Parts: sequence; C-alpha cells; structure tokens
Amino acid sequence: MDLTDAAIAAETQPLDLSVLFSSVRKELDAFYGGASAEDALASLVNAHDAINIELKKEYAAVDLSDKSKEELVGLLQHRDDLMKLNAVAALEQILRAPGVDKRKVDGTSSLLRGDGLRSLLAILGSLSSPCDLLQKTLVVLITILDDGTKDRIRQIGGLASIATVLRNTDDVVMKHALILVVNLALNDENRDSLRRVHVAEKIVPMLVSKDDDIRMLAVKALINLSNTTQNQEAIAQADALGLIMELMKTEERANVRFDINLLLFNLSQCVTTKHQITAEHIKQIYDLIKPKRVHNASQKNIEIQT
Repeated sequence: MDLTDAAIAAETQPLDLSVLFSSVRKELDAFYGGASAEDALASLVNAHDAINIELKKEYAAVDLSDKSKEELVGLLQHRDDLMKLNAVAALEQILRAPGVDKRKVDGTSSLLRGDGLRSLLAILGSLSSPCDLLQKTLVVLITILDDGTKDRIRQIGGLASIATVLRNTDDVVMKHALILVVNLALNDENRDSLRRVHVAEKIVPMLVSKDDDIRMLAVKALINLSNTTQNQEAIAQADALGLIMELMKTEERANVRFDINLLLFNLSQCVTTKHQITAEHIKQIYDLIKPKRVHNASQKNIEIQT
C-alpha cells in the first residue's frame, strides 16, 4: 500500500529520544539503590582509579631479574606503561651493564632487532608513553642500532614512530631522539623516508633551543639529512636559514660553528636557499667565520677561532 505524503513526512522526522534516556536514567537510579546516575558513574571511576593505583604499586615491586630475554621482550607489549618500563630497564641492564656475558648481550640484541623491534617502535609511536619509558626505549634502540637495524626500522614503517617522538618536549627524550636520527640519516634510503614523515621540519625549530646539546644535535641531524636535494629543499622551506643565522650570532663552540657552516654549505646548493639568501646574510657569514687564528690544522677538521 502506498504511503501518503503526510505519512512519509511523519516517518522521516527525527526520533525523540528524551523519553528513552529518561527511562534508562530511572533504571540506573533504581539499580544503584536510589543514588543518581552521575554519582554511580563517579563511584565506578573512583574504584577504577584505586585499582590502577594498587596495580602500579604491584608492578613497581615486580622483580624481573629472573626473567628470560624472551619474557622481557614479551613484556614490552604489556598494557601497563610501568611494566613496559621495568622490562625496558631490565633489557638495558643486560645490554649496557659491565660484566654481562657477551653471548647474553648478543642474544638479547639479536632478539630486539627481530621480534622486539616492533614493540620498541610502538612505544615511541604512542603519544601516551611517559618520558621515562621513551628515554629508556631510545637508549635501547641506540644501543642495538647497526646497519641492518637501520634498514629494518624503515622497512617495518618505524620511521613514523621516530617522527612522533620528536614531538615530545622533554629535553632528555629529545636528545636521545636526535642521536637516533643522526645515525639513521647516514643511510640514503632512510634520508628519503625521514623526509616523507617530515622529520626535518620537526628538527629545524630545535636550532634555537635553550639547551646547548639539543642545538648541537639538531645541527648534526640536519647535516646528515641535507645530503639529498629533496631534504635540502624541505629544510630550507621550513625557514631554517633565519634560525641558522641566529644561531651563528650566539654559538661560541668551535666544533658547532664548524658544523653550522657545513650545514649552510649543504643548503646553499638548493634553489630555495639561493632565493632566500641576501647580501646581508653573506656579510654575516664572512664576518663570523673570518679566522683570527687557525689551530689543530693537522686534524681532519680544522678548528677556527674567531
């Protein structure tokens, strides 16, 4: 039977759910013994928080010294960050503590480069990971990093996790993340993949960090990244030139000033920088690097004091 226009209009009107919600609220009130639904939900949340606090106490007291390396790597996927931290700390102890049997170190490194690598990268890629967990995870990654691991991190999509951790604002986490980028960017394929996840753009603002080590590591990371034309353009388009010139005015460490000039040399080869640089920039560069005295000339890198 055909519906009339009036019937169609009635069928297409939005449902009034207020009666349904009111009924559900009454049922909740009755279930929780007359207390309001808001009070009942608040009580549930408080109970959940109390359970979590107790669990964290238990996790903090857990002794993982008798766990095998396989069990420790498995705990990297634990739902609780504190348990993950305990596992990472135990793995770091195996890898870095003096006197540990070399076969155990090699076996642990091999396991982390294999099954454990995705778990480590997942920790870095999670915005909810606390700073102490990120720091320990970065230390472990740096420790096991070899040429094969650099490739594997890229192959399993792990460079996106590196880009995520660069958003962290903790200085210690940032230093370790930059050390990781410096080493990963020694690889041509990694340079290109790091560009695709916008790592250079995240590092450029660190050139004017208040922390001396972060500035130094940011320059080193950008030097390695800028060994490709596309990364040179990405760095230049992130307005790096102005920040580099700013850094040159204040940086007093000769080794960092040398690195800044190397970065400028790399960037000077790209079209964007050629358009951005001015006569004033050139004069500033000359005034800053004009040597008053050259020493350590026998070394691979000549130190210049201005």
